[in-house]
Amino acid sequence: MIQKFSITSDHIRFRRWSRNRYAAFYSLGRCVNIGTLSKSVIEASLRKQRHFSLYYTNKEYSTFLIGSEVDLEESDIGFWEKEYLLILLENISAKRDNYVKFNLHLITKSGIGIIIYLFRIFIYKNYTNMVSQIKKRILAGGQIEFSEALKLVRIENKELLYEAAEEITHFFHTEKFDTCSIINARSGRCPEDCKWCAQSVHYQTNIKVYDLVSPEVSLEHALWNQKKGVKRFSLVTSGRRVTGNSMSEICKIYNLLSKKTDMFLCASLGLLSKENLSALKASGVSRYHCNLETAPSYFGKLCSTHTQEEKIKTIKDAQEVGLEICSGGIIGMGESMEQRIELAFKLKELNVCSIPINILQPISGTPLENICGLSDDEILTTIAIFRFIHPKSYLRFAGGRAQISESIQLRALKIGINAAIVGDMLTTVSSKIDEDYKLIKKAGYEL
Repeated sequence: MIQKFSITSDHIRFRRWSRNRYAAFYSLGRCVNIGTLSKSVIEASLRKQRHFSLYYTNKEYSTFLIGSEVDLEESDIGFWEKEYLLILLENISAKRDNYVKFNLHLITKSGIGIIIYLFRIFIYKNYTNMVSQIKKRILAGGQIEFSEALKLVRIENKELLYEAAEEITHFFHTEKFDTCSIINARSGRCPEDCKWCAQSVHYQTNIKVYDLVSPEVSLEHALWNQKKGVKRFSLVTSGRRVTGNSMSEICKIYNLLSKKTDMFLCASLGLLSKENLSALKASGVSRYHCNLETAPSYFGKLCSTHTQEEKIKTIKDAQEVGLEICSGGIIGMGESMEQRIELAFKLKELNVCSIPINILQPISGTPLENICGLSDDEILTTIAIFRFIHPKSYLRFAGGRAQISESIQLRALKIGINAAIVGDMLTTVSSKIDEDYKLIKKAGYEL
């Protein structure tokens, strides 16, 4: 059913059909009529009528649902029903009735037996304009706001979001794909209690345990990756930080790599002091990696032995000594989409140039071993919104991507991913380098 109308007064009128005793409408604090009933009369009378119920969402927005006998306070009319109705009233208030189309849908709540007709409003043009306006602002050098990012991830037609993210990627970046590889230079026996990590001493996992690898082994790995065309190479160590003799040995390794390879050198050695960060730079390291892992509001639920503030201090110290920063996180650890956006904006504050996006691959023995995985749409939406927030940074595919299909990986490469860690990925299975290269080229990138 399509109904067209024009706004001629401050009253919003909805027809009540004689064959049905169902209807729905929202109020934005305005005088609302059903037929000739005023809002005050409705509020006073609905509770007394057998087939009517009155439901409030909050002080600003009130929802009136007329339907079968049911306690609507104990039911859920659905996020999108609320969202569409709110958008309808916003457009009516702005006298943009030409944007508004409404369709009558039947919604059945199984188990409760509720059958309610709701006006389901589709404002496709409104969403298209919103995505287009934000995209144009970003292409012109502007930024997206947190509230806008929240609206974007709620769009049902995700292709609008994905296509815009792809355009932003192509505008700010060349077709050159950035690759890096890592070596697990010290494994296991980590005193930290990060709930996702197999290397923690707090959990029973099958992780290999060994001390710092030799300079010869490091060089062998680096040269092999260089031969494969990988651009960057990094040592990654378990533990809170590297100190003392181990730090001296690592600097020797980097000095050797600087002399024997043509690769850009990175390091991921924990919460280092500024002095040790300076020593790394002097040894040939140009970029330091320190993931924030998740949103500030969620980090404390995943780790209690160190804080995100300590990570941020390490990042800022690294920047002060002249190192670039690679910092991202892991998605799929129970955080909300809003918290992923929160993480993205915190990374923006830190002005990071490379953002690894890991997809949690639950490891047996860790507290997150039984957590449910993310849907393909959640993964792609997260990548797309990160691109809106970070138009100029590298978005780097990292651990866990081998668990998603090739078609979804290819879609991710098109909408925002333009860098990747290839080869071994610490404690999770990675894709083979040759397979990665094939997919990267298929997405239209050059190596």
